[in-house]
Amino acid sequence: MILPPVTPFRTAPERSAAQTAWRNAFAERVYGALPPAPRETRVTLSRFQAHIPACSAHRVAFAGTGAAPARPAAPPDAALFLPAAATTPSPVIIALSFLGPAGACDGDFPIDRHATVDSAMPEADEGRLTGAIRGAHKSRWPLSHILSRGVAVLMACYASFAPDCAARFQRQGTGGAVSHWAAAFHRLADAAASLPGIDSTRIAFAGHSRLGKAALWAAATDTRAKAVIANNAGCLGPALSSLTRGERPADLAGRYPHWVHADFSPELGNLDQHHLLASIAPRTVILGTADADAWADPFAEYCGLLAAAPAWHPAAPALPSKDAFAALTSPTGVGAPPLFATKRPGGHGLTPADWSLYLPALAAVFAATR
Repeated sequence: MILPPVTPFRTAPERSAAQTAWRNAFAERVYGALPPAPRETRVTLSRFQAHIPACSAHRVAFAGTGAAPARPAAPPDAALFLPAAATTPSPVIIALSFLGPAGACDGDFPIDRHATVDSAMPEADEGRLTGAIRGAHKSRWPLSHILSRGVAVLMACYASFAPDCAARFQRQGTGGAVSHWAAAFHRLADAAASLPGIDSTRIAFAGHSRLGKAALWAAATDTRAKAVIANNAGCLGPALSSLTRGERPADLAGRYPHWVHADFSPELGNLDQHHLLASIAPRTVILGTADADAWADPFAEYCGLLAAAPAWHPAAPALPSKDAFAALTSPTGVGAPPLFATKRPGGHGLTPADWSLYLPALAAVFAATR
């Protein structure tokens, strides 16, 4: 397949045709096909205690008919955190997280004992979730701060949808786990359309690290996401594979072969990650980097966004040069929606400092789509 470069497009149909080619290429060569959606998705709500001020917390139980889920033992649950004081439907961040709702708060949300997370995750017990995870990722997901901005959060554990283990992962066709996690964003967006208190016309997808990769792939394949936050998503996320000094596709596929296409080859030729980012235009991409996160390579991440920017032309604001971005040393956001990038000191992680930059950018997106 010969792929057009990311250049300014003269018409919307011209851009759409290029984006279709890029999406097909990523499905055929990188992530594999998305698993089929169920013919019907039903949700039921029940209250749970989250111990978060000014929060109305609900357990969202899924049931569907049609396509089989990645892990058929039980329908995966999610949590809906609503601003308690909201008088009108709230915009929502749809998030996959490593420990799920139980890890994001001190409440009594049930732990998914069937989920298999990365066995290297220190909070888990050889890849299994236990009571020790409760509240362990509160700093990654400062829910009280997010809710105070009038934004709801719909969150699930990534491993409730597909196990993060090569030995346990069962493929459906060519798709790897990243495609299954991307589809999880889509199923949560399906649910958001029927949830009370949610404005499903104002949705953002958000993920950190491997889940940032999934969030980008989900946004590229689902226009319901008006914005996507990819935090420290690195290789096969926003980082240019042809440029990175950190993790490369061969490294990733060697450690996590289940994440990618069944026949994945790290030699991607003329396909690179700026094509994935450009597939999201004209919607908003919010990119989060950290200056000491050498494996994700913040320079290569930002260069991916810079290389994709012509897909937004002429709507996209000018971004600083790659050298100007590399010189940033303090927690800073540059650009503005639809293209916004952040950089902070420190290493690989999702922090309150990241959210302090993301939330104002999201507010601008949601205000524009009100």
